[in-house]
Amino acid sequence: MDLDQLGLPPGTKIGHFKIVRMVGVGGMGAVYEAEHIDLRKRVAIKTLKPEYAKNSEIKERFLREGIAASKIRHPHAVDVFDVGRHGNIAYLVMEYLDGESLADVITRERRLSVGRTLDVMIPVMAAVNAAHHEDIVHRDLKPENIFLATTRDGVVVPKVVDFGISKLNIQGARPRLTATDNVFGTPEYMSPEQIENPRDVDARADQFALGVILFECVTGALPFESDSMYGLMKEVVEGRARSLRTMNVLVPMEFIGAVDRALQRRPDDRFPSVAHLARELLPLAPRRTRTAWMPVFEPSAGAHPSELPTPLVPPAMIDAVLADVPDATPGPLPVVRVQHPSTVDHRARSKRSFIASVLVASAAGMLVAHWRSLSVRPAPLPSMPPAMALPQADGTHFLPPEHRAAAGVTVPDLRFESAHGPTVLPTSDDAPPIARASLRPSSTPRRRAAHSARPPRRSQRPR
Repeated sequence: MDLDQLGLPPGTKIGHFKIVRMVGVGGMGAVYEAEHIDLRKRVAIKTLKPEYAKNSEIKERFLREGIAASKIRHPHAVDVFDVGRHGNIAYLVMEYLDGESLADVITRERRLSVGRTLDVMIPVMAAVNAAHHEDIVHRDLKPENIFLATTRDGVVVPKVVDFGISKLNIQGARPRLTATDNVFGTPEYMSPEQIENPRDVDARADQFALGVILFECVTGALPFESDSMYGLMKEVVEGRARSLRTMNVLVPMEFIGAVDRALQRRPDDRFPSVAHLARELLPLAPRRTRTAWMPVFEPSAGAHPSELPTPLVPPAMIDAVLADVPDATPGPLPVVRVQHPSTVDHRARSKRSFIASVLVASAAGMLVAHWRSLSVRPAPLPSMPPAMALPQADGTHFLPPEHRAAAGVTVPDLRFESAHGPTVLPTSDDAPPIARASLRPSSTPRRRAAHSARPPRRSQRPR
C-alpha cells in the first residue's frame, strides 16, 4: 500500500510528533515509527484508514484500544500515550517496540520447549490478569498479538498488544455489541461462548485463548483444525480438541492437565481466573521465571494486581543474580521439581557438604589422638635376669697385655652364672684371640693407634 494513500508520508507532523517511516500495514490501517519533536523520543503511531474512520462503530472500537491500554498500566501490556485525529485519520500514540511477534517465532522454530513457552506466557498471563481486574477482556489473544520486544540490552520483554476489540465497562460505552462485532476476532482462538454469543463473553474467554496459544507453542499446531470455517467453529463449539499428549509426548502431565482445563467447553469448568492458570503452570517454568513471578501469583486473598509486587526487571535479567546455576536444558522437568521446586544451588550445596565433611573428619582425628594420649603408656624396659648379670670389671681388663706384664698385673678369668651353669671366660694372654676380643671393647686410644700405624693413602704418600 502506498504511503500517500494513508496520507502520512515521512516528515508529516501529527501534534508533537513527526513521521519517520512506515512499519507495517494492516487491513484497517497502518503503524508508523515517529519521533517526538522536542524530546527526540521514538514512538509508534497507529492509524485508522479514512474509510473506516467514517464508521462510528469501528472508530469507537479503535479509540477503545487506547482507553483500555492506558487503564491497564502493566509492564507487559503495550502503553498508549495519546489518541487524536489528523484530518480524517484517527490515530493512537504508543510505545515503540523492537522485536518480533510470537507468531514469527512459532513459524520459524515450529515448536518451543515448555520452559521457553512459560518464559513468554507467564508475563503475558500477568498482563491479561491485570486487564481483567480493570474489567477489560481482550477477546483477540493470539500469537500475532503477543510481541516479543527486545530492549537495548538484548532482554526480551513480552508485550500484549492490540486491544482494539476489547470489551470493557466504561461510562458512556454501549452495553451491547452490534452485529458488526461478530466478524471480529480469530476463530482458531475463540472460545465456544464467543462464537455462540459474543455479547456475553467474560475473562474466561481470554483464558480459553491462552490455552490455545499454550497448545500451539509446544506442538506447532492448533487444537482445533478443519478445512472450512464452519467445520472449525463446529469443533470449537463441541469441544473436540486434539490430544496434546499425542502431539508431543515430552510435555509433562501437569502442563497437559492445565491446558486441558483451560480448553474446557463450559466456562465454569475452566480455572477461576487467569491467575489460577498461571499458578498451576509456574512450577514448570525455569527458575528465573519462578523467582520473578512467584510473589505475583501467590498474593493475599482479594489483592488487586496494582497492589502486587511486579518484577522491576524482566525475568531474563535475574540470570545475573543466579549466574552460578546454568539454566536447565529446555524441555519437561522431572516431577519432583514440579512438586517441590527448589532454588538451592547444587554447587553451593556440594561445597557446604565438603566443608562439613572436613570439619567432622578433623574433629574425629582430634578425639582419636586425645583417646590415645590417655590410654597408651610406654611399657617399662625389662630388667636383665640376675643369672645373666655380668660381673663388674675393673680397668685392668682393658689394658693391653704388654702393659699388664710391665705392671705385674694378673687379670683373673671372668665368671658368670647362666641358665646352663657356670661359664668361665679366660682373659690371659694365651687365651684365644676371639675370647680376648670379646672382652676388650674397642677404645678410642687403640683405634687412634691402629689408624696411625696404617700406611698412608695413595694421595698422601710422598712423591
